[in-house]
Amino acid sequence: MGGAMLKSYVSQYPSDEVYLIDPDPNCLHRFAGLRNVVRSQVPCMGLHGADIVVLATKPQAAPTAIEQIAPLLQPRQVIISVMAGITIDNLAESLDHAKVVRAMPNIPAQIGQGVSVCHPSHAVTEKDWRSVGRVLGACGSYMRVSSEKSVDVATAISGSGPAYGFYLAEHMCNAAMEMGFDEEEARFLVQLTLLGSLQLWESSPLSAERLRHQVTSPGGTTEAAIT
Repeated sequence: MGGAMLKSYVSQYPSDEVYLIDPDPNCLHRFAGLRNVVRSQVPCMGLHGADIVVLATKPQAAPTAIEQIAPLLQPRQVIISVMAGITIDNLAESLDHAKVVRAMPNIPAQIGQGVSVCHPSHAVTEKDWRSVGRVLGACGSYMRVSSEKSVDVATAISGSGPAYGFYLAEHMCNAAMEMGFDEEEARFLVQLTLLGSLQLWESSPLSAERLRHQVTSPGGTTEAAIT
């Protein structure tokens, strides 16, 4: 997720200098072509100049990352954490840092079409929030929620949601091929069917349920397939 956010951000703001810190040299190598991205295997003093620090490690790697960056943080900086399950209070205490935002983005962030649900600590000001919005907005849309619990809920809805959509698409493609379409034809039909359906829903005041009923004739093939 960190890589997806990085690519989206530098595509939107190519003149900004970004520090990428990752202990894995293979990960750093994947981003070698990005302009104005300083890569390092260990936290560097350049971290002092950053307005926003994004923590995008796996939760199990968080203790090591926190231990390494905590001495380098400045009080004015805002930490954006995209680590699932680690609360704002836990992060603030571990980092000895007040300005923390928890965010749950999703994988379409890599093409700037993601959606993030986020919640800030009380120390995050509206001025800080504009900088946070710049980072999250580069990845797509974002929604600021009043409860940190909603960030956890978003993990199951928007965070994991793309997998649910891909799972449906996978089975639709398989069914199409079983009934005679080749792989390219199945992909074409399924992609455009799902894309068109989502665009219709986006442009319509009707709920997903109401739109489903418009397609589902009583006693018809659609009703038979979903019951």
